[in-house]
Formats: sequence, C-alpha cells, structure tokens
Amino acid sequence: MRQDNGVPRTPRNPATNMPALGLIEDDGVTLYQWGNDTVIQTKEPWRSARGVYNLTRHYVVTPRLVSLVRAHFNCPKMPGLPLENQGKLGSALTHWEKRLLESELMTAAYTGSSVVSEFTLAFLEDTGWYSANYSTAQPIAWGRNLGCKFVYNSCYDWMVSHHQSAWPYCNLAPKHTGPRGDAMLRTGCSDDRRSKRYCNLAELSNELPLEYQYFGGDVSIQQAGLSPGGVKLLSSESFTRYGGTSRFADYCPYPQAYTTLSKSTDRNSDCFRIGNQPVESANPGMELFGSKSVCLIQPEPFQLQFCGRRHAAATYGSGCYPVRCPQQPAARRLSPWLVVENSPVQLVAAKWIFLYLGTTACTMAV
Repeated sequence: MRQDNGVPRTPRNPATNMPALGLIEDDGVTLYQWGNDTVIQTKEPWRSARGVYNLTRHYVVTPRLVSLVRAHFNCPKMPGLPLENQGKLGSALTHWEKRLLESELMTAAYTGSSVVSEFTLAFLEDTGWYSANYSTAQPIAWGRNLGCKFVYNSCYDWMVSHHQSAWPYCNLAPKHTGPRGDAMLRTGCSDDRRSKRYCNLAELSNELPLEYQYFGGDVSIQQAGLSPGGVKLLSSESFTRYGGTSRFADYCPYPQAYTTLSKSTDRNSDCFRIGNQPVESANPGMELFGSKSVCLIQPEPFQLQFCGRRHAAATYGSGCYPVRCPQQPAARRLSPWLVVENSPVQLVAAKWIFLYLGTTACTMAV
C-alpha cells in the first residue's frame, strides 16, 4: 500500500526495498509487519453475561476509510474500521468485522445478502492503486448513527442498556414446532423494510466461550411459538449454548437475511428482487416481489383454506407485498414511503383463500 504521493505506507529497507518492520507469524503463515498508519492493534474490554474480557482488535486506519466510518456510525473517536477477529487467516485480519458491517461483501461470511459499500471502495482507493467511483457504492443501513457504544460495547452491554428492545440485535429464538409437529420459522423485516429477516439466535451444539455467552441474568431469551402471545421465556439451563449462528459477528444474534437454494432455485429474502417470486404452489402468503414491494409484518401465520381445511405456512411472520400509502396525518410514518395503519386484510386468489387478520402496513395492492 502507498500514500497518495506514491510513498509506501510501511517503511522500506533501502537495501532490499522490502518492508522494514520485521515479520509476524499468524496461523503458520509469515507476514510482513504493517505500519501504524495502515493498521493498529488495540486491547478493548468486552463484557458478557459471565464477566469482562480483554479482546484484541485490529483497525485499518487509512484516511478515506476513517472519515467514512466515523460519519456512518456517528462515532468521532473511531480510529478506523475493525478487521475480523474470528477464525484463522482466511477470515481473521483479511475481512471486515461482521458484527459492524453485517452484509458487506468483504465480511468473512455470506449470510443471505451482500453489498459492496463505500467502505470497501475507500479502502481500495487508500491502497494508492485505485480510483473509486463512489456513486456505484451500495448502501448499508446496519449500524448507521448508532454511536460509539454500538461500535465498542458488546451486544450483551447493548441489550442490557436497551432493555425495552434488543434492536438492532434480537433475542427471539425463531424456530419452533408447529401444532402438527412440523418445523416452523418466525421471520420479521429489515429496518428499511426492503427484505425479510429472521433472528439468527439458536441453541448451538457446544457451549460458547465465556466471553461470547450473552444470555442469562439481565438478558432473557424469547422462544417463538403459536401459543397466545406468540412467545415464551426460556429457562436458563442451556443459555451457555445460545448465541447468534455467525461466529464472525462474535456470536451476537441479529436479524439475518436468508436464502433458498436448490438445483432450480436461487432466491433470497429481498422484497425488491423480482427473481425471488415463488411459483404459485409454493406461495401460501400470496407474496409479490418487485421494485414496489416492501416487507410487512404478519403477527400470526397465513392460513391456507381449502375445502374447509386450514394449513398454516411453515415460514411466517413477514411477507413481501407491493403497497400504496394513504396520506393520513394520523398514521405513523416509518419512512418517507411507508405509513402504518391498523386494518384487517383478506387476500383472495383464484383458487385458494388466504386469511390474515391483524395489523398491516399500508394498503396492499394485489
């Protein structure tokens, strides 16, 4: 990497023109030591339900990147953008920290959707070898304007201090058994209503490291279900195994996009992507994907009724529908194009009747 004037960011040995700060060993691989104007290492406190631990972080501190991350997170003291600290060299130190950038393409794992953000473009330009066209950057809403507490504090700290809501994290275990013994999944919506999401909180196969055990005591777990109220509190017996399914997000549970992959299907949960439209026989909620569609909440499963029999959709809680928004001052605005109002809605198809009664967002145009 080099500065804008062509001078290498890491000092060079004049005899060999190679980096002059020595070598480091990481996961059996020998690397040149970077300069402090490229990457810095810090020790930061990280609190879980089991205590306070000091974790090592590495920040990329190049100038364009620093300016953008401070503005995005609204955290003026951020030294830069953290690199991934989980896994081996294929993920650690070679990708952005997933807990902070969630769906960015250069995080260490794909979790249902990905974008190339201005952060990756800024880093490429800061290498001194590229000129970035920032108009092509894709927006990333995760973490925007949440401040330094979101950046530095653990998700346990965040959920304790925001006890009325775990947002943008979540504490709902979404998978449960239906009335017929079938597997069911409760979903929700992304903040911008552009996609369906589910909380990736789950009981994992092994106990988590103590620093990543976030539940028990001050933070409870809700279990989705079809009982009155839709959720119940879990007992604390197995809390040591509960966490987000992505270790690259430090096991913090968050609303994650999801995909449906098969030999003939490549669909994700983005409402605006017309290619996500399911065939009629696999569309119990009568969803319609496209540029004018948004994610709407379903407090209870859609019911498929035929010949006097009803069947609940296995995946429920949210769906994608085109909307038109009435301009009513009394309605509660969620965004410039989405208005919430209370009204029961019945969706009718040519062959099937799907009944849904509850709170809906906007008037559905179907």
